[in-house]
Amino acid sequence: MKQMWFIYQEKEEFTGKLLEFKNADGASGTGKKLFQIYSEVLDAAVIGDVCDAIEECFPDAPYIGCSTSGNIIDCELTGDITVVCTDFELPTIQFEIFQYDMAKLTVDEITAQIVEETHKNPWVKAIEMYFTIPEGSTTRFCDGL
Repeated sequence: MKQMWFIYQEKEEFTGKLLEFKNADGASGTGKKLFQIYSEVLDAAVIGDVCDAIEECFPDAPYIGCSTSGNIIDCELTGDITVVCTDFELPTIQFEIFQYDMAKLTVDEITAQIVEETHKNPWVKAIEMYFTIPEGSTTRFCDGL
């Protein structure tokens, strides 16, 4: 597994960087990729351009994202929009992405679904979560897992 990160400034430059990465030795192997978008910018059109570039260059790669109050990589503040690609080099790597609406499901329902998914998929070795700051404590959420 390796990670590559990009600073997004405008679509054409970003697309060029993604294509360079795709064509570089080892980047176009048989591994799966996951893109994570971290953005201080909340403009939907700009985020749409980021997503469009990823889809254009890596049509089978999923991407997720979240808003931030600053992006830090290697102890340095980076650009307003930072995109990280995790390149899972082994073809045996598996991952799935789920999204839950905390306004529609209770904490207990969400954690029960997460636990159920991990039991159904014995290949699960880790869980990474992004969620908005809840109105209450996250203790019940953690306890449910």
